[in-house]
Amino acid sequence: MALGLIKGRVLFDAPMRRFTSIKVGGPADSLLFPKDVGELRKVVRYAKRKKIPMLILGKGTNLVVRDRGIRGWVVSLNQGIKKVRLDEDVIEAEAGLSLQWLVQFSIQKSLTGLEPFFGIPGTVGGGLAMNAGAWGVELKDILLSITFMNEEGEAVERPRKKLKFYYRRLATPPSWIILKGRFQLKKGNKEEILERVKSYSEIRKRTQPLDYPSAGSIFKNPVECPAGKCV
Repeated sequence: MALGLIKGRVLFDAPMRRFTSIKVGGPADSLLFPKDVGELRKVVRYAKRKKIPMLILGKGTNLVVRDRGIRGWVVSLNQGIKKVRLDEDVIEAEAGLSLQWLVQFSIQKSLTGLEPFFGIPGTVGGGLAMNAGAWGVELKDILLSITFMNEEGEAVERPRKKLKFYYRRLATPPSWIILKGRFQLKKGNKEEILERVKSYSEIRKRTQPLDYPSAGSIFKNPVECPAGKCV
């Protein structure tokens, strides 16, 4: 039983349409919201011991849940595991932190490098797992390292050079969970950073149906051209 295992919220028969950007999906047996990494570790170890299937959830973007729902536990990181720390021009952000919040944070600190990710929904963890990118830049390009939680509940840090990224994918052991990432940014001019963000935002508003439920760009781009233009 998930109830009593953690202090964070636990929902039963949780309708996943409330937790996905496309607004569809049947119920998950249990939806857990660990308050911190320690609670996540309890969840991971208990689920392994009891052989409970587990799915890690960020903000539910790029995710379509079937009408029958999800058996086992869905574990959301976006209510407790979202700390951010700044060390000069290096930002360390936990997996549950919104990518948009991270971009805004970098702007306030006059740091450049994250502007292309303005407007990309989801979390830091989700962005790293799918190697999110836009305007010719991917998260791997500014990444220093990722800290994971392995199947034993232990934290394992891997530098960028030991990670394998592909188009919209990071290759990791299936049971490993992204805890946080460290990103190398550069000092910049806040007004110039804001201008770039504004430009990206205006293009998105002109070309994407932002007012409708969506799972984002779900077609893989072929080599020849972006999928949206290959008609």
